[in-house]
Amino acid sequence: MIIAGIFYELSVFAVTIASYFVLFSIQNLRRPICVTYISEHVPDRVMASGLSAESLLKMLVMTVLAPCAGYLADRAGIGTAVISAGILMAVLYIPMRLRETNL
Repeated sequence: MIIAGIFYELSVFAVTIASYFVLFSIQNLRRPICVTYISEHVPDRVMASGLSAESLLKMLVMTVLAPCAGYLADRAGIGTAVISAGILMAVLYIPMRLRETNL
């Protein structure tokens, strides 16, 4: 995200597009791996509830963050908003990552 925002600000749109392509490819590869991991470690009777809760949480977070990103893009520009989103993701990565637990 940070790379995409920087190159957007520099008007190098090919790198911006390539950065988004890589980002979305990684996201689309990660999702099935995560669902497989969850299905191996969570009892079948609660798996559907867990996946539904995850979808709901994702939707609620996006409901809050999307208008904030739009406001920032209106005020400071799209590149700055994308860079800020990338920095926020980098800062939140460490406390939000999953820790190995004994299930």
